[in-house]
Amino acid sequence: MWLVLALSSAALAGAVSVIIKYGLGQMSPDISLFIRTLAVLLFTLCFTKFKMPGLWDLVFIILSGVAMGLSWLCYYRALEKGSAGMVACVEKLSTPVTIVGGALILHESFGPAKLLSVLLIILGIFVMQEKREISAVNSKEKDGAQGREVKKERGWLFFALGCAFFTAASVLLSKSGLKNTDSALSLFLRTCVVLLISFFVALFKGEFKGLKKVPARTFVIVVLSGFVSGFSWLCYFNALKLKDAGVVQSIDRLGVLVTVGLSALIFKEKVRRRQCIGLLLLTAGILFPVIA
Repeated sequence: MWLVLALSSAALAGAVSVIIKYGLGQMSPDISLFIRTLAVLLFTLCFTKFKMPGLWDLVFIILSGVAMGLSWLCYYRALEKGSAGMVACVEKLSTPVTIVGGALILHESFGPAKLLSVLLIILGIFVMQEKREISAVNSKEKDGAQGREVKKERGWLFFALGCAFFTAASVLLSKSGLKNTDSALSLFLRTCVVLLISFFVALFKGEFKGLKKVPARTFVIVVLSGFVSGFSWLCYFNALKLKDAGVVQSIDRLGVLVTVGLSALIFKEKVRRRQCIGLLLLTAGILFPVIA
């Protein structure tokens, strides 16, 4: 059952990345995050059974929400600057961090299969990234105007790495807070924390003033991404209660295949041979601890 839930979460999460990228054209990342989180909150409210968790469970859930809020802020910035497919791949570094963190903090098993998984994922992401970084540097040397593009490349990579770290932290904290708490309630409380973070960030930047200029179609796309995210996270949290955090996180990361595929179809993002090899290594690393 946990495998079905984790695969459902992966497929939906992969689609969400593309939906978000599609809706970022005429809306700032911070406003988009706020509206999407509000949609997730309304969605999870329909499934939540309100029963106050224990003190420590509540603390872990709140900390998980803070980490998730920071992760989303980084993710939206990365999507704004880079391609959806490449951002999704780098964000998958959260998987090896979660596997190692689960072993060190949650005392989950860590054998040769998980070690090989970590190495394959890191190698896959490195293979996919190396050529893009070199071509960006070369373009700077040929044309000074392209120097701004190099900054853009490095900018999205920095935010994507930040997203990976905070996602892993959120997963480990969520696992700790799920011991005696309903999955839907845990997701609802965590989403409340993220909603507050996104609201104050957007308010501080004064970005609510530009809402009137945003087309209705963009609002619909962002709200849709929130509903799909809510369903994905419900599947994810229920799987997390049934299986180790590292294993569930690994299966959930298969959403990168959906993201890369849809990005190629919708945004016409090119998938080069080197990227295909990296993607195969990444997928092998994700699946290895499950089938081993």
